[in-house]
Amino acid sequence: DGDTLNIGYVGTVDGVAFNGGSTGPDGTEVTIGVTQYIDDFLAQLIGHEVGENFDIEVTFPENYGNEQLNGKDAIFNITINSIIETKIPELTDEFVAANLKKQYEVSTVKELKDYVKNQMILSAKYSAVWSDYVSSCVVVFSKEELDKLIQNGVEYYENFVKSQTDKELKEYIEENGQTYEEFEETLKLEAMSNLKEQMIAEEIAKKENIEVTDEEYEKEANYYIETYSLKDKAEFEEKYNKDDIMKNILYYKVVEWVCNNTNVVDDPETTSAEATSEETSSAE
Repeated sequence: DGDTLNIGYVGTVDGVAFNGGSTGPDGTEVTIGVTQYIDDFLAQLIGHEVGENFDIEVTFPENYGNEQLNGKDAIFNITINSIIETKIPELTDEFVAANLKKQYEVSTVKELKDYVKNQMILSAKYSAVWSDYVSSCVVVFSKEELDKLIQNGVEYYENFVKSQTDKELKEYIEENGQTYEEFEETLKLEAMSNLKEQMIAEEIAKKENIEVTDEEYEKEANYYIETYSLKDKAEFEEKYNKDDIMKNILYYKVVEWVCNNTNVVDDPETTSAEATSEETSSAE
């Protein structure tokens, strides 16, 4: 109980495998007593060993939400692929240089702590400044721009659902308790919000001469190649639209510019009672 495992399984009802009842070759990660599965599925793993293959029996709840499975007895053939142990290494300059230098450009513990502190400050400024600024702006965009962004969203979710199930997007959404019309409205609101932020960022970039350099694009491309195990830059550019990547980089550069040009001052309401009126005035 409490162990984290990688397991593979195939589920059957009346001897027939059912949709969504198998993990595939890569398995899935679960933690006994924490991860939520039906019945006593995970508890039945206790006492078995890595590499072992065995069957467990469970019963789906009557209100499971799938007519083919509601209240049915099922057998899952389980293979325990591995047990996962978390070991926290000592934070040293050597560890930082070996593991974090390439991604975060830090080589020592002090540089790492300074980096984390700056990122926390930027995050706080983003929450306090950028979102408030965006909400106060008014933008005008065309129906064509909005429709294109919505369609991109639909295609993204269609591909995601196809990669996970054999269902159509509309069927998948309705099975999860939402109407397709509600899904479209949510997607529209997200698209409007994203388009508004992007247009504001582009306008600020024009006024402040903020541009994306070739080096920044190359760095982003290399990040995608390493993160998603792509073969090379050609495969990266085949999968991802360069203009979209450039817009994404520009957006974050603008947000960072706004945050870096925001001064942090003491709140007069929370400054020390011993502060002089001159100090408080200066802080304001």
